[in-house]
Amino acid sequence: MSQKKVWVISTVAFIITSIACYQGAMRGMPWLGMVMFAIELAILMPFIIGKQQRLLLALAIGAIGLVLDTILIVAGVYFVEDTARWILPAPICSEWVLALWLNFGLVMPNYLTIMKGRHILAAVLGFLYAFMVYGGAAKNGIIALPKYGMTGVIIIAITWAVLMPLMYIYVGKLYQKWMAQEGGDHVKSE
Repeated sequence: MSQKKVWVISTVAFIITSIACYQGAMRGMPWLGMVMFAIELAILMPFIIGKQQRLLLALAIGAIGLVLDTILIVAGVYFVEDTARWILPAPICSEWVLALWLNFGLVMPNYLTIMKGRHILAAVLGFLYAFMVYGGAAKNGIIALPKYGMTGVIIIAITWAVLMPLMYIYVGKLYQKWMAQEGGDHVKSE
């Protein structure tokens, strides 16, 4: 499969998984995002070179997100409603948020070329994505903002805006090294 086709499929899978995370949490199925992420992995992995590196990257970004969102919860910026939790207890980041981070980590390499050196764009996209997801989650009762109100969503969005360019810098360097060792791009060609 060509790189362009894999890029399109992974972008669509990223969007579907993101929606599943959010909608699952809204409907009392916080596990749905994890299930969709597993399906996304099953669909994409056969077409990716450097499978182990890609999976490690998704896990690393997931771990960063788990720690970051847990810190935000412990700091009282937001908390996750019990209906939007599955196995992970409070104050640990909930599964649907973790699935968003894992999902993002899996597709990050697809956008390295576009994001290279575009730190302001990465910051703006991080801010907007976080504002949409967490703002919508607050509006729909998936998360609560007890201390800060909607300012909590802005705090989260600023956190993403700072973190997104840093993650792209890190992933760009790391992935460049991995692909040099692997001898190619991050998807199989036709």
